[in-house]
Amino acid sequence: MKKKFYSFWGVSQLLVGAMTIGLVSCEKSSELLYDFSETSESSIQSRAISVADSVSLFSNIDEFKKKPETKSYSYYPETDEFYSSNMYAVRELPFALKVRGGGVVGQPYLSTQGMRKELILSAYSSSKFYLKILPPSSGIPYLIYSKSYNKPLVCGQYNNDPNNKLVFVWDSEDISSGSWDLIPSTYKGYFSIENQTYLGTADPNNPWSVFNYSIEVKSNGQVGYAKYNKQPQQEFLLEFQDKFKVKEIAFEPKAVVTELDPVVVYSNGQTGAVAGPSNITIYAKKDVKDTSCYTEKGALKIPMANEEQMFLRPAIIAGQFIAPGNFSSGEMPDSTIFLPRAPYTSTTYEIPKTLSVTIPVEVDEPSLIKVTTYLKKYSVKADYTITMTYRNGNEANDREVKFKGSWYGIINTTSKAKPDEIVTIPLEEYMKSLSNNNLQ
Repeated sequence: MKKKFYSFWGVSQLLVGAMTIGLVSCEKSSELLYDFSETSESSIQSRAISVADSVSLFSNIDEFKKKPETKSYSYYPETDEFYSSNMYAVRELPFALKVRGGGVVGQPYLSTQGMRKELILSAYSSSKFYLKILPPSSGIPYLIYSKSYNKPLVCGQYNNDPNNKLVFVWDSEDISSGSWDLIPSTYKGYFSIENQTYLGTADPNNPWSVFNYSIEVKSNGQVGYAKYNKQPQQEFLLEFQDKFKVKEIAFEPKAVVTELDPVVVYSNGQTGAVAGPSNITIYAKKDVKDTSCYTEKGALKIPMANEEQMFLRPAIIAGQFIAPGNFSSGEMPDSTIFLPRAPYTSTTYEIPKTLSVTIPVEVDEPSLIKVTTYLKKYSVKADYTITMTYRNGNEANDREVKFKGSWYGIINTTSKAKPDEIVTIPLEEYMKSLSNNNLQ
């Protein structure tokens, strides 16, 4: 009996022990499961942090003893005297960045993906940027900011790929690698965008061959850098969305006026019965086309608020250039000589026009009159300055941009290039000639 009791007690102890172990095991499993969950989340977070931390700013300017000259935003007076004031006028106005060519076909726009992420190419212009201009004493020509994140563009790299420098939107105001210069291209509105802290040398043995790397789009869609050599993939249009109103187009008082071959107008007339000498008038008309073309200079390309707006054109009187503006005919102001108007466009715009002249003729008998008239026609090149304005938000004053340019036009006039050629044929003689022609 004792043996059975001890056996039962032993079995009971084993069961209790097993249950205890089971309970402990369950608790441990729960703890392990909890720990695994915590570890997994921590691991995911650490990986995310690791990915973020794998991006770093890059600047090598301190490695170079001879550095390129740092310029402020006002250093192009020789090619554009309004460059400084115009760039200041467009500060903090949003624009898209559009590459002139290269990269990925159909994806010309630079696009943001987020902070601490590289720029990529896109088919859409939805990503906007803006310029910040610091005092010249800062030595920074421009800062370029993402409009979506209000953070600067910088030169950076992935630490696991340090030889591939890219353009990033940073996540702070650290601009140690975010100094940029905009170099005007020969294509209006396009710029080379130089990073001022990423330098290279064309010749390692020549300390004077130091250059700044410029942004270049790649065929894989990345936005990296290269030495600027005027390639399409290295030039970018600042495509502004805010439109400026034309305030004034002011022409210089002198222009280059060249007389062209005259317009030839043929006209005919017939007198009625006349007795002795008589004066009659021949009316001559010819449809012609004037032309107008504005060639604007300057670095920026600014959109107009009203592209259909029409403007008065220059005129030619007595071979002299007359700019649109205050002009009097007799005792009264007269603006009709500057009509018809033409739009402000760089493509040649044609203006239909009818030239009408009268030719007085003296005859002694009933006659057929044939007249050849020669009217003056001019080619004109006139320099001008256009002023455009924009009111930004609640700012008290308009922002103003100015551009110089040259207007090219063809102007047809009713001034005589030389005396009319008048042939009078007595009607009797004319009728005889017609009769003879019919008999033949």
